[in-house]
Amino acid sequence: MRLNKIPVFCAMAALLAISCATAPPPVVVDTAPKPETEMAKATERRAYVKDNGLEAYAPDSFKKAEDNYTAAGKVYGTDNAKAKELLDLALPLYEQTVTDGFTKKVAEKKAVADSSKSKADEQKAKVAAKDSYAAAEAAYAKAVADAAAGQYASSVASYQEAAKKYEEAASIAAAARTQAQTALDSANASIQSTADRLKAIDTEMAAGQGGTP
Repeated sequence: MRLNKIPVFCAMAALLAISCATAPPPVVVDTAPKPETEMAKATERRAYVKDNGLEAYAPDSFKKAEDNYTAAGKVYGTDNAKAKELLDLALPLYEQTVTDGFTKKVAEKKAVADSSKSKADEQKAKVAAKDSYAAAEAAYAKAVADAAAGQYASSVASYQEAAKKYEEAASIAAAARTQAQTALDSANASIQSTADRLKAIDTEMAAGQGGTP
């Protein structure tokens, strides 16, 4: 009788082992609150970077920010503590992208405006295209003031407007110079034609006088 109990015991032990092996893992409930504020801030700064095209000027910091932001999105709602940690890393990287990006973008747009101003000055546009040149100068001054005040997006726009107006002034001045030169050439040709005609008349008169008895 004792021997018959051994197989039964072994079978029960085997069933117990299988039951334990196939039991589902315990459900872990995330008790940490969702980092909604952090997600909102990071999302807003991310959109600001992209709206202003700053990722092209600070690609390294932007990529790091994106990596953390994407990873946070994957665990948001399931591992909120980790999501907050990742968002806390992403936000300052987006801010760095804004700072570095605008520094380079403002400098780039200023250089373009300076080049356009040189063209206008070469054409004496300050005199020949007063209105456009004055508008360019006003936009340039605003761009400088905006940059000093930390209004970088506005500064970029103002430098772009200044460059546009300087180019316009240069074009107007160049056209005026061409028109004036054409008129001068025409006047010179007319004067030369008149001079040639007078010379011919003098020659004819001299010949006529020489042939009179």
